Amino acid sequence: MTDALIAQAIEKMKSYGIVMNGDAVHLGLGSMTDERWKTFFETMSQEGLYDSALPFTQAYDLQFINKKMGLEKMRTAP
Repeated sequence: MTDALIAQAIEKMKSYGIVMNGDAVHLGLGSMTDERWKTFFETMSQEGLYDSALPFTQAYDLQFINKKMGLEKMRTAP
């Protein structure tokens, strides 16, 4: 791929909010929050996909994320 094609792809991702949206804007790429997990779990429970008694908080760990990874790169990319 040429530099111009990569720059165009990055600009499209930025303009459509594909990568940097929601929590990622402030917390970085791959961000997750307890609130987001809770909302997702409640939605899936209401739809009957998960038992509402499932201990969903044991399914994830926020220890290695939300470190603002990629923020500077995505803000300054062409």
